[in-house]
Amino acid sequence: MPDYRRLLAKLNPRAVNFLGAGGGAPEHTTDDLNGALGMVSDGLGRQLLEACWVLGPGHYPTLLMDTMKDMVHKEWTSRRIADEVARLSLHIAEEDLAFRRNPTHDQKMQVTRLKLEAEGAKLRAWPYNPEVHVQIRRAVLDEIRGQNHCETCQGRESVWDGDLSVTCPECNGRGFVALSGRKRAEMIGLSEGAIRNTHQWVDLYEWLLGRCRQAERYAGEQFERSLGIGLDKAA
Repeated sequence: MPDYRRLLAKLNPRAVNFLGAGGGAPEHTTDDLNGALGMVSDGLGRQLLEACWVLGPGHYPTLLMDTMKDMVHKEWTSRRIADEVARLSLHIAEEDLAFRRNPTHDQKMQVTRLKLEAEGAKLRAWPYNPEVHVQIRRAVLDEIRGQNHCETCQGRESVWDGDLSVTCPECNGRGFVALSGRKRAEMIGLSEGAIRNTHQWVDLYEWLLGRCRQAERYAGEQFERSLGIGLDKAA
C-alpha cells in the first residue's frame, strides 16, 4: 500500500486497520503528518485524502461531495450541449439536402458524416437521475477506500526489476483491480442488467472514478514530498 495512506491513517487509528503494521516508535509524529497534509494543495485531491484515509469508511463530507457533484455537472452539461449541437447540425444539413433537387455527392456525404457524429454525441451524453448520481459519488468514494490495490505492486503502479522501476505487468500500471460490474451495480442501487444496458452509467462512473484516483494519487505524492519521502524508492 502506498506510504501516504498508511501514514494518514495514523491521524485516526480507528479509521483503517492495517494488518501486519509494526508496533515500534512512529517514524513521523502526528504534528509532522498534519503539517504535511496542510502543505497539500486545496481541492479534490486533498479532500479525498482526508475523507478516505483520515476520516475513513462511512464518511461522506459535504465539501467533497459538492466538489465531485460540480465536476460531474460540468462534464454532464458539456456532453449534453455537444449532443444538442450535433443534432441541430444534422437537422440543418438534412433540411438543406431535402431542399435541393440534385444534391451533390459531397452534400450527401456530409449528412452521413453528421449522422455518425450525432449518434456518437448521443452515446456520450450521460443520463440524469438525482438518486443515482448521488449514489455514484458515494460508490466511487467507497471504491477508492476499498484498497483493492494490485497485489503485485501494492498500488504503486510500478515494480522493481533490479535497479530499474518498470510498469507493473499485473495491472498494466493502473495500481488497482477494478470492481466487478455486479458489485458496482449493488453499490449504486441498480441491477447489473440496468448497468449493462445503459452504458452511459458505466461511463459516468468510470470517468469520475478515474479523475478521483488521479487527484488522490497526486495529492498523496505531494503529502509524501512534504515528509521527505522518495517516490521512487523500492516498495
